[in-house]
Amino acid sequence: MKRFNKAAMICMAICASVFSGCANKEAEVEVIPETVCIYSYGEELENRMQYVLEAHPDWQGKIEFVTLSEEEYDLTLNKCFYPEEKKGKKDETEQEQPPLKYPDIFLTDAKHLPQYAASDKVLSMEELGITGDILDQMYDWSLKSATIEDSGIMALTWRVSPEAFIYKKSMASEYLGADERRDVQAYVKDQLTLDDSLLAIKKAAGRDIRVLDDASMYETESMRSNIFGFYADVDWLTKVFKDDKKLTLSETWGVCKGYKPEVTRADEWLLVTKDCVNKDFTSDVLKALCLDESILKKINEETYDFVNNKKVMSNAFHTSKGKLEVLGNEDYIEVFDRQVSRSIPEVPLPGDADMKEDADGE
Repeated sequence: MKRFNKAAMICMAICASVFSGCANKEAEVEVIPETVCIYSYGEELENRMQYVLEAHPDWQGKIEFVTLSEEEYDLTLNKCFYPEEKKGKKDETEQEQPPLKYPDIFLTDAKHLPQYAASDKVLSMEELGITGDILDQMYDWSLKSATIEDSGIMALTWRVSPEAFIYKKSMASEYLGADERRDVQAYVKDQLTLDDSLLAIKKAAGRDIRVLDDASMYETESMRSNIFGFYADVDWLTKVFKDDKKLTLSETWGVCKGYKPEVTRADEWLLVTKDCVNKDFTSDVLKALCLDESILKKINEETYDFVNNKKVMSNAFHTSKGKLEVLGNEDYIEVFDRQVSRSIPEVPLPGDADMKEDADGE
């Protein structure tokens, strides 16, 4: 895939100055269009970017989205990084596909973050001028997660998705003698303790009682009365517990940290390609979505995203934005804030990622 020749752009700018009479030598400057192409899967990132465009109306028309299905996303993105001519004779029935615009910003998930962050195809935040005090309000966990040794911070996210343990208060009260989260926490603090607690509940109940690893399993579980608890992230909790009363009206739930070590995560990471057309404008767009406090505050208030800003989430807690009736009017934000503040994951391993191999499906 060929990009617009940068030298040609400079030449055009100089020629324009010459034909205007060269009255002002200072006019001979490089002209780079203020445009940013963003690659994403699904529609969520584009929806969140509308908050950025609302705050910066002069950016309308300067941000282009290429939104693909998850099935074709990685293949398409990697072929942008590694353009190759097809081998063998072209099928006569095969139609020529128009070239995709090269991405300036692209989205990836936690699974693929290490390979993209370690690639030589992306810029570090330091190279984009995103460093120092402007990162202070981001959760330290998110910065460590996107850090590559000797390269620095390679990606940012506008939100984090910590998980917590959601439990039935009625069952905890009846079989454990405690239903408040600070007390229940002691019964689920590690795997061995949870196993012992679950065994005690089963014995007292006289029936099989289970804990689910995935909240989505609860939605389709035919015997919900046998579920003591499950792990859920903020996204699931707010969407289901706020919007789908059918699942929750008959129960009052509690929320605590649980035992799982991998309960803090983010699935939406933004990286910038080394060949981005306009580095300064691309940096501004990234900072607007991931660092602008007023934009993040509005995103949190309107979408319930647990945004990656400690001050915004602290204010949301102190104004009781996270209180849910189904949680007995407890504020889930405090639990998730403690989770994401204290959980420090392993840093992605350094080294070059062979994305081309993945793209070829080998």
